[in-house]
Amino acid sequence: YINRKVGNRPLQDLPLKFAAVATDLDSGKMVAFNRGNTGQAVRASVSIPNVFQPAVIGGRRYVDGGLSAPVPVSAAKNMGANFVIAVDISAKPAKLSEAGFFSYLDQSLNIMSTAALRNELAKADIVIKPQVQHLGAVGGFDQKTQAIKLGEQAAQAALPEIKRKLQAYRY
Repeated sequence: YINRKVGNRPLQDLPLKFAAVATDLDSGKMVAFNRGNTGQAVRASVSIPNVFQPAVIGGRRYVDGGLSAPVPVSAAKNMGANFVIAVDISAKPAKLSEAGFFSYLDQSLNIMSTAALRNELAKADIVIKPQVQHLGAVGGFDQKTQAIKLGEQAAQAALPEIKRKLQAYRY
């Protein structure tokens, strides 16, 4: 699907610099794919453990990049970004209101990523935090219109700070 949408272009030939961030399942390290098969890299970056099979690339297994870099600020900086606007849609671990596989999975991912999230967000110039936690990480796919609207509102609210900080960088 992704390859069809990008006209079968590899990552390095996309019109904008792009990296798909995944986690090497064997080492636990973040990997930023910025060359090669676009669809394969995106598939690796969204492979939620225990929901999707790991993606195999070059004989290695990769899963969701959110496990090692929930908001991949380091990856953006490593690619040459000198001003990073991060978007944090994470939910903090909280008392579960319902029991079930997806609730436990969501809570587990929130707990595992807390330290990595804090570390990455500290490196960003701006952090936008849309209030989308009530939509749910796994079950909220059907509420995308509301999530987009909340994201747009949060970005609009952050514009004065973005402009102020960009002026300091003399952009």
